[in-house]
Amino acid sequence: MPSVDTIVFKSAKKNDFYLYIRADSEFESLPMELRHSFGTPIFVMDLTIDEQRSLARADPLKVLSALEENGFYLQLPPIVHEGRKE
Repeated sequence: MPSVDTIVFKSAKKNDFYLYIRADSEFESLPMELRHSFGTPIFVMDLTIDEQRSLARADPLKVLSALEENGFYLQLPPIVHEGRKE
């Protein structure tokens, strides 16, 4: 899978939501529901992603696949499991 130049945004509306889009795309070209739910995008960084790229909270292969199929990858906050009380 070739490398993809991306732009990463964080959501002004939701904590720990990050959106990866192709560098040659526009936020306005994304589905309206996604744009509305995500809110105002705040630029985080430009990033080139390939299979070997280490990402903090995402699998680069899943990101590349989503970029190819959907034109974007939405990174959700980590799931926090509460400890069981016994």
